[in-house]
Amino acid sequence: MACQQSSETTDLNKIAFLFPGQGSQYLGMGKSLADELPAARAIFDKADEILETNISQLCFKGPLEQLNQTINTQPAIFTASLAAFYSFNNLKPDYILGHSLGEITALVAAGVLTFEDGLKFVQKRAQFMQEEAQKQDGGMAAVLGLSQTEINKALAEQKGIYAANFNSPGQVVISGLKTAIETQTEHLKSIGAKKIVPLKVSGAFHSPFMKNAQEKLSQYAEQIPFKDASVAIVQNYNAEVQSNGQILKENLIKQLTNPVMFQQSLFLLDSKGVTNYAEIGPGKVLSGLVKRTLKTASIHNIEDIDSLESTVNNLVTG
Repeated sequence: MACQQSSETTDLNKIAFLFPGQGSQYLGMGKSLADELPAARAIFDKADEILETNISQLCFKGPLEQLNQTINTQPAIFTASLAAFYSFNNLKPDYILGHSLGEITALVAAGVLTFEDGLKFVQKRAQFMQEEAQKQDGGMAAVLGLSQTEINKALAEQKGIYAANFNSPGQVVISGLKTAIETQTEHLKSIGAKKIVPLKVSGAFHSPFMKNAQEKLSQYAEQIPFKDASVAIVQNYNAEVQSNGQILKENLIKQLTNPVMFQQSLFLLDSKGVTNYAEIGPGKVLSGLVKRTLKTASIHNIEDIDSLESTVNNLVTG
């Protein structure tokens, strides 16, 4: 089931669904939805069957160390997010935006990929990324207090380090060799960075270090049909609206070695009249980015029974 473009919202009251990426996982994600709603339970059961592993119990009970491994994290978040998405059918978006991994979730929500094809794609993506991560001592870090322009200028002449996520004003994630990140830390602080926070990831994602993973994923993607989207999707690669299946696929592959243009995507949605943003899936990471980027936005989330009821009530009846 794919969501259809909303015909009920006005130009002044448009809705965007946001799907989270790696880093949003936590033990117990999706459990209350699966316990109470057959539609959510069915998604977890189907994921277990497709992956031939108990991904649902990994989401619900862990162990956390295993859940935090890239090879498991990505399919787990994908499954939990779609379990939340399929828990309601009375709320339709005007646009959909995912963050990194979340863009694949968005493609399923918009009918571009089937759930099974999407899950298998995520599994391969995680596998290829983890394989590349094991080849070099890479990592990522969030830089707080510098603009996109300042980061780009600071890294322009550096080797082994790149801008990876433009998340919100004053928050840019850098990616590269850990030695390069450590070397640049003092320099970035000297030009105004307030804080630099290493991220708990296993590799230099969204950088040229993922080139081999990108090539493998591109080959795998040729086996999967990508349909045109039923709802406009804003893509990470270029922060542009797209619905053509072939272009969605090409840009999704490019995403692996290029920065996530999340802040720019939010600005685009704002310019198109989106006022309501609903994060669908575990955590509130994206909600925080929206809050820092768009001061007047109305922010909602759906990750459990309570937030589901609150968000649907607010957006459908409010």
